[in-house]
Amino acid sequence: MRIKAIVLVLAGLALHAADAPRITLQLTDFVAMPITGTIDGKGQTDGMLARINSLREEPGGSRFFVNDLNGPLYILDKATKKLTVYLDFNGRDGHTGIFHKLSFDTGYAGGLVSVQFDPDYTRNGRFYTVHIEDPSLTGSNAPDNTSVPGLRVAGYTTTAPIAPPGPTQREGVLIDWTDSSRANATFEGTAREILRVALNTRIHPLGALSFDPTARKGDPDWRVLYVGCGDGGSGESPRICRSRSRRAPSARTAATGSRTTTPSPACAARGRSSGRSACAIRIGSRGRSILRIPRTSGSLPTRSASTHGRR
Repeated sequence: MRIKAIVLVLAGLALHAADAPRITLQLTDFVAMPITGTIDGKGQTDGMLARINSLREEPGGSRFFVNDLNGPLYILDKATKKLTVYLDFNGRDGHTGIFHKLSFDTGYAGGLVSVQFDPDYTRNGRFYTVHIEDPSLTGSNAPDNTSVPGLRVAGYTTTAPIAPPGPTQREGVLIDWTDSSRANATFEGTAREILRVALNTRIHPLGALSFDPTARKGDPDWRVLYVGCGDGGSGESPRICRSRSRRAPSARTAATGSRTTTPSPACAARGRSSGRSACAIRIGSRGRSILRIPRTSGSLPTRSASTHGRR
């Protein structure tokens, strides 16, 4: 009797599902992004016409922020679909952007990598970016505000890079931006370099930016920024700073949900043995600290002593 009842219930559910309206998912193009590559490009990345890496919804607004690895950070109006170049990071090779050492032409993780809004953005207008630079290029690594007159650069200082063992080819740069007038589509405010990490090669750089989405005002994790840092390519070669070519497994950080690989330049710079840990960088009101992720898969990160620097 019980089996018959179950069969009847399942049959009823099947009939109900058959009578329910079918759900149709339709995919359409939303907007065509501007070409920032080269149509007849022959290099590693210049043939990629637009290298969109992320789209973030502006908190409390009707706009998206869209970053192209080749340099532009766009504002996209949701209703009109109008695109406006908000900041252009590319000041190399005849480009008129902000950073003359932007590394975007080789490597799939170069250029303007990421953008993230401060949890209190609607009040303070702050957001954060990571971009990659080539320190071997000539010129200053300070921002050039010629194309962004609203950017006040007085007092801007660069930070000493956290250096891993071995030679380095790139530097990942974390910048804190404050826009004093969010109502328009032009930047008017200040920028502050928070962190610079040297990288052995052009792959696996500084990248992911995240805040704890469950944190609220008054919580210890409120407005604490977590920065994911890859191994800078050191895990690909035993000649850089490893005695073994095997890469340790990735682990998930407790607060960010992001993945990092090992060894990271920041961990290595703090004297950790290559191949033993991955890390994220925690930046809060009391300075910055390293979250070390042991090799044991699934382990929670442990925090090292706080380093210099305050927000």
